[in-house]
Amino acid sequence: ADELRSISGQNNVTAVGLRLGASLALMASESAKLKKIILWDPVVSGENYLQNIKQLHQQLLDNKNSWFMSPLHANESAKNEWVGYQYSDTFLTSLTHLNLISQSLPKRLRVKLLSTQSSAELNSLNEKYTTEIKNFSHFEIEDVGDWENIMKIDSALLPHGVIKKIVEELS
Repeated sequence: ADELRSISGQNNVTAVGLRLGASLALMASESAKLKKIILWDPVVSGENYLQNIKQLHQQLLDNKNSWFMSPLHANESAKNEWVGYQYSDTFLTSLTHLNLISQSLPKRLRVKLLSTQSSAELNSLNEKYTTEIKNFSHFEIEDVGDWENIMKIDSALLPHGVIKKIVEELS
């Protein structure tokens, strides 16, 4: 964020993050001196996210004609490899400790939560932020994607409604 401030000459930097990127940006918000952050379907629980990745991997193996890759010789026993990515033990340990519900946030941070799917985790996060963050707003945006379905994940990557809302919030 400091480099962006230096290059742009602007003091206020807004972070926009998607899924795990949203969670990481939120965790770094205080050290980056962010005043505003837009979270698009953030990962609330690292443990649940990891289980989701493993389920996506199994869907991929079950459907070799999926849209983004067709594993010819998928190795189901490859250690810590899911959906084409290798994860280190260190990263996996850090990921399993990620929990936005238990993380405290800077009180002055302006947080916009954009969700395209309803879940108990996001509802809990919404309740927490509504009570703890003075400048918080949550927008539920209907789009066609599904982060948990290998056949619909491509639609989640190009959601018109979410992009429109992000641009609106940045303007």
